[in-house]
Amino acid sequence: MTDPASSPKKLDIAIIGSGIAGLAVAIGLLRANIAVTIYEAANAFYETGVGLGLAPNALKALHLISPEMKKEVDKITMTNAWPSKKNNFMEARRGVSINGVSPDDSKGLPASVYSVQAPNGLLTVHRARLLELLCSLVPDGMTTFNKRLDDITPQADGRVLLAFRDGSAAVHDAVIGCDGVKSRARQVLLGEEHAAANACFSGKYAYRGLLAADKAVEIVGEELALNNQLYLGHHGHVVTYPIEKGTLVNTRTPILS
Repeated sequence: MTDPASSPKKLDIAIIGSGIAGLAVAIGLLRANIAVTIYEAANAFYETGVGLGLAPNALKALHLISPEMKKEVDKITMTNAWPSKKNNFMEARRGVSINGVSPDDSKGLPASVYSVQAPNGLLTVHRARLLELLCSLVPDGMTTFNKRLDDITPQADGRVLLAFRDGSAAVHDAVIGCDGVKSRARQVLLGEEHAAANACFSGKYAYRGLLAADKAVEIVGEELALNNQLYLGHHGHVVTYPIEKGTLVNTRTPILS
């Protein structure tokens, strides 16, 4: 009979941040029978944002983390509405004029410049729907809210002590930082003076928005509204793709400052 005291101790991992990365990592660790605690600075899960695209490498990562999670993600994503464009990852076209579409192909549409192909194209989803799904796959009680990381201190036994801004602390076998572009975990790991420790403005920002699909179809037609598009212009571009099972169109317009 095996002595319970002699059984290997389950690893105890802390995750800083409960965004897409933090939740996905937690789901993968749970599948490997590893104990997980998620620490989140906010006071609740916030399912906000607009659309996002899942490229083949992201889908492969989701499958490797958890095949079950990948199957659930497949249920809430969509690809191009037209079956003939199923494998179009993105179709690049000449941009439209400020006064509207400038017909320059046989169908009166902005001419296609090139098309990037991938199996099932680019899968798209509203960020809020993806977060809702990932939250549902994480057991209740695993996430501790209102915990903003302050410091990480290695302990003599190889574990790590996490200190939080509210004065509380916790000890775990290891910590994984998933706390975003302004990551405190990254600052602690690299040192605050390290060039990569702090986010800096890249000189580029983007206007993002959502448009009712029926309105988009009215403006540019079904082919452009309901299939992934990349409009190329002078020193810029606009990306559009359908989400929410084709009821909304996500738009993204990057700007160089």
